[in-house]
Amino acid sequence: MNSITYKVIFREKENIDASERSLTFANVISKNYFYLPPNFISSMKVLSEQKNNIIYFQNISEVIIQGWERDPPLFSYFLLILLLTKKKEKKEGFLIGNIKKLKGDILIGVWPINRTLDDFNLKSVKRTFNDILTNYDDFRKIVLIHS
Repeated sequence: MNSITYKVIFREKENIDASERSLTFANVISKNYFYLPPNFISSMKVLSEQKNNIIYFQNISEVIIQGWERDPPLFSYFLLILLLTKKKEKKEGFLIGNIKKLKGDILIGVWPINRTLDDFNLKSVKRTFNDILTNYDDFRKIVLIHS
């Protein structure tokens, strides 16, 4: 994997310490794009209105692309998905971006940044996002944060 990262800066809120005002994601963009399933975001918004464990809000102030040697992609918007599983209390996150010239939302980064990406492929990404949509009760919390 390369050294490109995305630093997501959140809008300041009262009672949030400095360590919680940003997250850094490891880049997963390569020759192939990992597209999200069509209507994923709209389906998650609807679920957030129905389920207590799914929270959707806008709070991304800015995303800083670090380490891109030249001409980083221009993103229309960003969406962050943070997951907390019930079984192992495992925390993970995904950064999604929308590039105007591409049709659809793509996965651009993962958190935690030290995550092993050896088995990270199109099949595993599709399975993960389908699980989020269909097995949302397996998660203690799903947080979607939009720019």
